[in-house]
Amino acid sequence: MPKKSLDELFARAMNASKGSTGRTPSPKKKSARVLGAPKPPNKMLKPSKADFDDEDSVKIEMAKALGYEPDDLDIKESHLSSFGAGTFYEVESGRKSWIVARNDEEAHDLAVAVVKQDLENEPEMFERKFIQSHIRLDRLRRDLESDVQNMYEDDLREEAERNPIQFVYDNDLEDEIKPPTDDQIREWTEEEDEISEIKEMEPINQWDAIHEEPEIPDTAIESIAEERTKAVLKDPIAYLSDMGGDEEGIKRAIEIAGIDEDAAADEAVRTDGWEHFLSRYDGKSDETPSGFVYWREN
Repeated sequence: MPKKSLDELFARAMNASKGSTGRTPSPKKKSARVLGAPKPPNKMLKPSKADFDDEDSVKIEMAKALGYEPDDLDIKESHLSSFGAGTFYEVESGRKSWIVARNDEEAHDLAVAVVKQDLENEPEMFERKFIQSHIRLDRLRRDLESDVQNMYEDDLREEAERNPIQFVYDNDLEDEIKPPTDDQIREWTEEEDEISEIKEMEPINQWDAIHEEPEIPDTAIESIAEERTKAVLKDPIAYLSDMGGDEEGIKRAIEIAGIDEDAAADEAVRTDGWEHFLSRYDGKSDETPSGFVYWREN
């Protein structure tokens, strides 16, 4: 075999270095991002929540929710925080203001606290049926019973003393009256025929015939007073209201027997919703993206 020239050997070596295609490998492409430039946003990341314990953070959150610039709003802690149901902020813009709560649960607790205070100070604000359902009526009846019965007994005795015979007829006490004694009858007449005639009458008529007044037994007066007391205390609040008006009646009932303010306030808020008692402007509430609850104050 003839000896290959140096040129041929060099040509084969070059072809082998280019690969099977015979092309020189291209350099790797560099990243299109310039070194030090900000990274593109990660669409999977959620926006961070506002910090309710930071007034400025709440202010910015409320500005977004209301469509204001943060500098257009003023913020301060509301007096409602004093109820102990949580922290509440008052946000103002001119004459408009809103109350902000951490969440719906604390707004509910605040409403319960406000209603409880109203029940203690102004129970007449609530429907009588609602108040009555939470007043301890059995205790109210027990506490009123003695005074009411004593009052009736005093009135009945006074009435009986004024006109005993009429009192007997008015209260169906004919069977409770003892007849006059023989001496009492003879003080009226000595005629035996008249005496016999009088004795044949009913006891109440005997007293009427001799123009004397019968004695009304205490047991009869006490029995009448007891019946009247039971009847009037079937609705003890109505009894108190008759004496001093509806508002005074409810107040007196609460003073005497007390009311379960916790149960009453919880029922009121559960039935009507917390907005009914806090959002006095329009009865509505809204929520910010971070979950803060707010309502218009004025």
